[in-house]
Amino acid sequence: MTFEDGRVSRNVETFLSYKHLSLPETRIDVSVAEEEEAYSIYLKSRGFAAFVELDFDDADVIFSDNYFHLTDLQGYTVRVDKQDIMWGSFAGCEDFRKRLKIRTLINTYIDKI
Repeated sequence: MTFEDGRVSRNVETFLSYKHLSLPETRIDVSVAEEEEAYSIYLKSRGFAAFVELDFDDADVIFSDNYFHLTDLQGYTVRVDKQDIMWGSFAGCEDFRKRLKIRTLINTYIDKI
């Protein structure tokens, strides 16, 4: 499925509903690159990571995508345009990466990543 803005949906089919799945914890590798107008967040999982959520405790930003799935087959890039940083600021990509919070379905209530 392709949305009007060109994004492609990343559907993952399961035989059970997500609430009945026994998902293993998976490591998500993250790197951040700073461009003139945006930050690019590249994420790659070592296994299936359902409903990945990106957030900050001390900043309000608009991500190009949120609540997506990662598989071990391919990485995924999320963008934050600097004009979409509504509250807070970052002292470069290291600071951005250090403060970035990542949650998945299996650690929704316990922040382990």
